[in-house]
Amino acid sequence: LMQLQGTKSSGTQVTALKRAKSAFAAIASTVQSGVSFNNYSVLIMDPARELGVLRQEAPTLDPLVFEKLQAAVAAYNDAASVWRASIYQSQDGGFMGRVLNPERTGLMPIVHKYGLYTTTVLFNTHLPADAAVGKIWRYAEMTATEAFEIAEGTPRQKLEPAGALPTVAAPPSTEEESTVERLARDSGCNTHPVAAKTGVKDGQTEYAVYCTKGHTQIYRCSSGNCTTR
Repeated sequence: LMQLQGTKSSGTQVTALKRAKSAFAAIASTVQSGVSFNNYSVLIMDPARELGVLRQEAPTLDPLVFEKLQAAVAAYNDAASVWRASIYQSQDGGFMGRVLNPERTGLMPIVHKYGLYTTTVLFNTHLPADAAVGKIWRYAEMTATEAFEIAEGTPRQKLEPAGALPTVAAPPSTEEESTVERLARDSGCNTHPVAAKTGVKDGQTEYAVYCTKGHTQIYRCSSGNCTTR
């Protein structure tokens, strides 16, 4: 009887894992091909729901699996917050287009969390929503994929960016960004660091990386050589 119960439990766990993996894969694929905000708002409920089922049906999985999947769910919701703010809270900047001030819209925690790039438009801090959402999606996809690799015991692979809003694709990582992200990962700042260019100072390009402990690490690069500040 114990053996039969163990077999049933194992089968339930495998099924829950497959369903969760499909839900996360579906949203990653959909945002790459294009999706409206209304449909996206509904779509992000699926991974969260399947994660809840997975917690119940597969409690013996490595806790890191649940931690990373929860981080991915949070990222998809953070992307929704940025996207929503860009639609309903951005201001008309005339010929400069729409201006999304992250300070006035409460988005600064998200900016710091993912090291999102901001600029200045008409004396206002501006968060380019397309690039921001794309970068958050990229983080969410990589984090979820790593979680399932841990759950299945498969080798980890580096992913390409997940894409951005339907109208504007996320810019690919530059060589300097890749170098900064490698340094941040090697130093233990973040297992999936995202480098964001913050400006140029003294002839060096500055990048910010959000660390899992809550602080932001600054890197400076010149001619491909990067160091932490």
